[in-house]
Amino acid sequence: MRSTASLAEENETTGILKLSVNWKEPGTIHVPWYSKRFGLIFFSTEVLRPRSEPFYLLRELVRGQMSRIIKREYDWERKGLLISDAVKNAIQSARRKMVRFLTKDPSDPDFDAVGVATFEYILQTSHRLLDQFLEQSLYARKVQTEAYPIFVGGRSFQLKHFERFNETYPSYSDAFQVWNTSYTWRQLEPEPGVYRWDLLDRFIEASRKNNLDPVFGPIVQWDRESLPTWILGSLEEPYTLRQHLFRYGDEMIRRYAPIIQKWVVASGLGSEMDYILVQKRVEWADTMARQIRQLNPDALLLVGIERPWGDALRFKSEIPPLELAETLLQRRVFNGFLVSFNYGLSPEATLPRDAFELNMLLDQWSSLGKPLYFSFSVPSAPSTYDPLWETAEGKAEPICTPHTQQENVNRTFLSLLTRKTIRGIFWNCFDDLASEADLLVAEEGASDLRDDTKSFSELNDDDETTRRPEKGARKKPSVQPDEKEPSESFDELVIAEEEMPQAKILEPEEVEIASFDDSPDHLTLSFPHSGLVNADGTPKSAFRKLAALRAAYLG
Repeated sequence: MRSTASLAEENETTGILKLSVNWKEPGTIHVPWYSKRFGLIFFSTEVLRPRSEPFYLLRELVRGQMSRIIKREYDWERKGLLISDAVKNAIQSARRKMVRFLTKDPSDPDFDAVGVATFEYILQTSHRLLDQFLEQSLYARKVQTEAYPIFVGGRSFQLKHFERFNETYPSYSDAFQVWNTSYTWRQLEPEPGVYRWDLLDRFIEASRKNNLDPVFGPIVQWDRESLPTWILGSLEEPYTLRQHLFRYGDEMIRRYAPIIQKWVVASGLGSEMDYILVQKRVEWADTMARQIRQLNPDALLLVGIERPWGDALRFKSEIPPLELAETLLQRRVFNGFLVSFNYGLSPEATLPRDAFELNMLLDQWSSLGKPLYFSFSVPSAPSTYDPLWETAEGKAEPICTPHTQQENVNRTFLSLLTRKTIRGIFWNCFDDLASEADLLVAEEGASDLRDDTKSFSELNDDDETTRRPEKGARKKPSVQPDEKEPSESFDELVIAEEEMPQAKILEPEEVEIASFDDSPDHLTLSFPHSGLVNADGTPKSAFRKLAALRAAYLG
């Protein structure tokens, strides 16, 4: 819900955050939390009712995460998940720690320290439970389905970068099968009636040259940065705008619909635009989709939805994302939704979410019953433009690193694969935005890029971390098993041998779960627009992770 916030300091270490809403309904508060393993992630409290007496934030974060663990444990076991004794013991231990902390006197000097340790322990426990769900559900899908009905794709906003990278690394298709370039109406019709179809022709040529199926669209993205500058003065004249839109759309559709199989018809339908109602934008998208269908009956027609979680409330939106999706369900011409979330802190980004909570959000969208195509990216490292990056002393830790990017890519990608309603996955940002920090570090670390200059096939050949186990070989645990109760320390928690998937359908020697390279990357990359390649076009470690994940689960 929309809210306003104010902060009042009580003393040097304590303050009161006051959130004001327009009605007295319960809700959750999403709070940024930093960990070395996952970077800066937003976690939510338990459901809170408005009151004048302040809540203790750490208590509510602990209650919120523990509540989600209990609910997921029940739901997943009911659906057949076999939870190991080690994870069950960890959940029971987390409950005891929560109770001890909730009954602790807030005036104790160690209240905050105990609260942080308790929350991090519960956080790690939730991810141990999540990992068991991912491994067992993915293996079940693999043995029950000859081939996943899913494709993995990329999206780029710079064709020259895409072309250069594919020329240097032809094995790029080890990661993706389709490619979407989101040329805007402003780029394709810079002047009325003057079209730049050469951009799309080059895109088709480059895609097919590299065995990638081209994806067109969105034909129109409803925001002021994507609409032609010459049409912005006509936004208060819907009839004139409609004439220009359909002239442009007709030209594109007649030219490309017979040869392009995959389309994103429109996006930004729910954003607030002066004088252009959501209902009109939906009708216009429906009309263009039906025109494509007439020329190509087998075309895949998607409609885009951005910032699918509660982040949409940070913007002037006329309709919430799920309500917009339900409205579009009535338009049977669309095959599915392209749902985009670009994790980061910039105004246009989706706030980074905990992977455990992400699975609950995916369940909400899967309940629509419509095929889903998700587009996502996660940040890798800060830039000089990030206000949280440097303190006055210049000693602040980076809130995201290449390692945290790999962690997020791993669980996000695998979480998307577990849903049968999800038919396609796009990496939302292929190339990085340059910044002063990028250029500086690139020059200083250029000699250290030797490990990033191998092709994917070479990486898979000589890197033990991306090989599949040979038939009959048991997957090794990530770390040495430890029979003791997991440590309070977040970084010292380990995965025991008995936590490997133990479902009856799962024979341990048949497990084909990839492990991944955690070697550090050498370039500081812009934040939050993080791509999969470095400034010189070499693949980043997260890119290798996506290639290995695709090979392990999709073949």
